[in-house]
Amino acid sequence: MTSSCAPVARAFFVIHVVHDDVGAPTPRLCLRATYGLDGGAGTGEDEDLVAVASGKHFCFPEFTFAPGSITSIVPSTERVRPEQYTFSLTEGDGTRTVGFCRRFLPPSDGGRARYPVVMCVLSKHAWFSFFFTALEKVEPHILALPPLSTSS
Repeated sequence: MTSSCAPVARAFFVIHVVHDDVGAPTPRLCLRATYGLDGGAGTGEDEDLVAVASGKHFCFPEFTFAPGSITSIVPSTERVRPEQYTFSLTEGDGTRTVGFCRRFLPPSDGGRARYPVVMCVLSKHAWFSFFFTALEKVEPHILALPPLSTSS
């Protein structure tokens, strides 16, 4: 698939942090959608890209997975400005898909520490300004969803 005939976005997903079986903070995919050219669902390849991006922790690059290791995903009680960043996935045919991410803290729950949430759009189009603006506009809608549980 070339970028000229690719859908605007291949996928949108949200990752939040949960506590695993031993209580360590771990990123988890909690919401996802893929998109095809016809406006319907994306392909199995799109689902695979979401699995790679979320499973390999591209959205939380500071996360390390090793039993007993310390992760740098830490909760915060302070007000933190949202962060925007990208990553690139190279597919088997050499084409690239760009991941556009926006990381933010959900609203405080009585001063309790919160873990960041990351929204991500995967696209063949390197439209940085467009996707970062879109993610900024989507953030209030994600925040309006029922609170996510931090238990796995």
